[in-house]
Amino acid sequence: MARKRKTEDPDPGPGKQDPPAPPSKPRLRPLQIQAFREGEEMLLLLEDPFKFTPPVSMKANPLVLLVLTSLDGEHDARDIQAGILKQTGQMVPADIILDVIGQLDEHLLLDSPTFTRARDRIVADFRAAPTRPACHAGGAYEKDPEKLRAQLDALFVHKDGPGAVRDGTRRDDLVGLVSPHIDLHRGGPCYAWAYKELAERSTAELYVIFGTCHAPTPGLFAMTRKAFDTPLGVVPTDQEFIDRVVARYPRADLFAGEFAHQAEHSIEFQALFLQYLFGGKRPFAAVPILVTSFHEYVADGQEPAQAADVAEFVTAVREAAAASGKRVCYVCGADLAHMGSLFQDRIQVTPSFLKDLEKDDLAMLRTVEACDTDGFFRSIADDKDRRKVCGFPPLYTMMAVLGQAKGKLLRYSQWADLGEVNSTVTFASVSFERQPA
Repeated sequence: MARKRKTEDPDPGPGKQDPPAPPSKPRLRPLQIQAFREGEEMLLLLEDPFKFTPPVSMKANPLVLLVLTSLDGEHDARDIQAGILKQTGQMVPADIILDVIGQLDEHLLLDSPTFTRARDRIVADFRAAPTRPACHAGGAYEKDPEKLRAQLDALFVHKDGPGAVRDGTRRDDLVGLVSPHIDLHRGGPCYAWAYKELAERSTAELYVIFGTCHAPTPGLFAMTRKAFDTPLGVVPTDQEFIDRVVARYPRADLFAGEFAHQAEHSIEFQALFLQYLFGGKRPFAAVPILVTSFHEYVADGQEPAQAADVAEFVTAVREAAAASGKRVCYVCGADLAHMGSLFQDRIQVTPSFLKDLEKDDLAMLRTVEACDTDGFFRSIADDKDRRKVCGFPPLYTMMAVLGQAKGKLLRYSQWADLGEVNSTVTFASVSFERQPA
């Protein structure tokens, strides 16, 4: 078993206490598990949706799979040994099973005292930090400021990009923007289409950023007061605006899921581009809002805006914007379809499949251009979100806040691997301007 990247000791406290022993009847935490090939070897990638630990890889042999599927909190090593013997006729030494369990516990993948102690420390450290760190710097994008500026500059003049940003705002009528949140090396030029439009059509003082929350949270919406650090400087948050939203939304604790911001990239990438464009040039602030799954509404066929918890939040944001007296622009970090083997689909991703997917995506994007929340919801709910549109919750929320606005599709793109990965992710950039009175 090997980590994909190095992490700190789960509990590096005074005296380096010995970690507690794994539970006698271990339970695997909720994980995202995917198989992948590295050379001639098949591996499993175990990812923590809550981001308390980095992804971990391990050999995808039958023994490991049998042990993993037996970690339900009801069986000890001897029970697991007996179960494997019954299924395979093979007697696996209990020491080997205990070693696998110990490694999983060390990597914080079991629901155990080791994990609880590490989780509590990680959450406490995040809450005490004055800013939200740029946790994807040095991985998803360059950490060195000079190299980072060159990297972002290149996205605009890329053959698929929109061209360099022109100095000086030409118009000031932009009220909303949809940008991807896919990795920059896969979708970078599409970001440039969005942010060139923002640079040339917005003098907003405040950017309310809606992002997809890829980790489960206690409520539908998760806010943070933390400024966002970037290699190019810090993006401040508007505390008064946040206070107004909180005061107008007593239904739930909007900070209960704050830790989800710690490793979430959907807002981090938007903050990075805002700082790249405006940092040191003019004052601005952000309000980061993560939106978690709306699948309960898809299952029920109920448009989210008809639910009190969504409708009241939309009203709270609108009223906070009106009370602020500031020029506000709404930004959404949203990808579209996720299909193929990586996403547990039994389909073959082919050029013909991608063409049909583009047709479906563009039909959905026409409802986005019309700022038609009902049509957008129906385009997803009618097929039970077959395309797994991960940007659905934040994009729907932003459109509901915007109300009457006119959208324009700037760029539609697809990342696809038609080989062994057999998967695709689609994304787009859309601008919104005020509707004429």
